[in-house]
Amino acid sequence: LKSGTAMWGLAAGRVGFGRVPARFAALRWASHEPLSMVDARKGMVFIFEGKFCEVKDWRCTKTGRGAANYAIVYEDLETGKDKEHKFGSSAKVTRVEPDRLACQVMYLNKEKGVAVLADEDYNEVEVPLSRMGGDGSGSHLTEGRKVGLWMDADAIVKVNVLPGK
Repeated sequence: LKSGTAMWGLAAGRVGFGRVPARFAALRWASHEPLSMVDARKGMVFIFEGKFCEVKDWRCTKTGRGAANYAIVYEDLETGKDKEHKFGSSAKVTRVEPDRLACQVMYLNKEKGVAVLADEDYNEVEVPLSRMGGDGSGSHLTEGRKVGLWMDADAIVKVNVLPGK
């Protein structure tokens, strides 16, 4: 093909390859991909039974010529409880690479049971106090406290209340 000629029926000058326009460069995108449990590693976030989970530990067990099984210890990120499940070698889950946001606590609305956070662009995000750690009352939170927030589109994956103010 000559330079500037049509490629697959499209004019080469109109094909959208190359630089990303500046207006789209700041957008965040969480990604999903199928993951075989053979490839699961500590710290990975995945969706299991409709809930976000984080791998805490994994063990491979194999007896004789049989297929390997993988015992995965994971934290249910919604409840904060550690659980264990045995997966077969052919089991697949959805791996999530969440967006990580740095936020600050703006104020607490104890009537609704939420903490209102602001991200770096001052967008408000409401997080249930039960997800903020502690006893669920928000007594350990103060205005200006820094919080790490992991998001998957509009769903809250994980909340890390950072030490200090």
